[in-house]
Amino acid sequence: KRVLAYSTVSQLGLMMLALGAAGLAGERDPVSGIFHLVTHGYFKALLFLTAGVALHAIGKHAATMEEVRGLGEKAPFATLSLAVGAVALGGVPPLSGFFSKEEVLAAPLSVGGALGVALFTAALAASFLSSLYMARLFFVVVPGKPGPEGQHLHDPPPAMSLPMTVLLLLAIGVGLPLAFGIGPFLGGGEYHLEPVLALLGTAVGLAGIVAGWALYSLRKPSAEKVAAYLGPLPRWAQEGFFFDRAYQAAIDRVALVAARFLMSFDRRVVNDLGVDGTGKTAVVTGRVLRPVQTGKAYNYALAIVAGLVLLTVVALFLR
Repeated sequence: KRVLAYSTVSQLGLMMLALGAAGLAGERDPVSGIFHLVTHGYFKALLFLTAGVALHAIGKHAATMEEVRGLGEKAPFATLSLAVGAVALGGVPPLSGFFSKEEVLAAPLSVGGALGVALFTAALAASFLSSLYMARLFFVVVPGKPGPEGQHLHDPPPAMSLPMTVLLLLAIGVGLPLAFGIGPFLGGGEYHLEPVLALLGTAVGLAGIVAGWALYSLRKPSAEKVAAYLGPLPRWAQEGFFFDRAYQAAIDRVALVAARFLMSFDRRVVNDLGVDGTGKTAVVTGRVLRPVQTGKAYNYALAIVAGLVLLTVVALFLR
C-alpha cells in the first residue's frame, strides 16, 4: 500500500503540472489535469483493492511485498487486476491511462520556450519512474514461490471481485470515451491525438516496464549493481530526498518555536495583562474611590465647600 500511496503522490504531481502548464499557456479551461484525475481514480482504486485482497487473504492490515510474493500462482484474478492497473498507470495503450497521460505530456509543450521543455522533460522522467516502480511491484509480488504468508493468498470472493471487475473494465475502456467527451463537458476543446507525442509517451512507459523486468525479474543487471553505480542517489531517494527531514526541522525549529512564543505572549500579555489586567484595574480603582462615597450629606457638603475655597484661592493667586 505504501508503494501505491507514493505512486499517487507522483500522479498528483503530474496533474498539478498539467494544470499549471495550462495556466501558464493562458488556457481558460484546462482539461488534461482533470482528465488524468478521473482515469487515475479508476486504475488506482483497482490497485488499492488488489492490495486489499492480498492483505485480506493473509489476515493482515499491512505487509511487505515479500510477504505476498507468489500472487500469480495463488490469485490469478488479483494478478490480472494488478497487471492492468500497473500498465494503465504506465500510460500504455489502449488502457485509460494512455489517453490522459498523453494530454498531460502535451500540456507543457503549450507553454513553449525553455520552461516548457523543462516541464516536458520532468513529466517524461516522472512517467518513466512511475512505470519502473509499478513494474518493480509486479515483478516482486507476482512471480516466484509463495512464502509462509503467501500460502494463504487466494482470489477474492464475489463481494470483492465484482467491484474489482467494474474498475478493471473502466481502467481498460474508459479512456477513449472520456478523451472525446470530457473536453466539451468541461468547456475545453476537443481531443486530438498527437502521434509523435503518443509514441514517445508509450515508449517511455514501456521502457520503465522493461527496466523493471530486467532489474527485478531477470536481475540483469541487479538492482544492487545499479544502486552502487548511481552513488549517493539511491540513499537520497530512500531518505525521500530529505524532504521529510526538512519539514520536521521546519516544524521543530520554526513552527513550534513561534507557537511557544505566541502562547507565552497570549498568556502573559493578552490574557494576564490585557483581559485580567483590565478587570483588576477596575477592582483596585473601586477600592481606592470607595471611601469617597459615604452616602452622608454633610460629607458631600464639606467636600463642596472645600472645593469652593480651593477654587477661590486659585483664582486669587492667578489674578
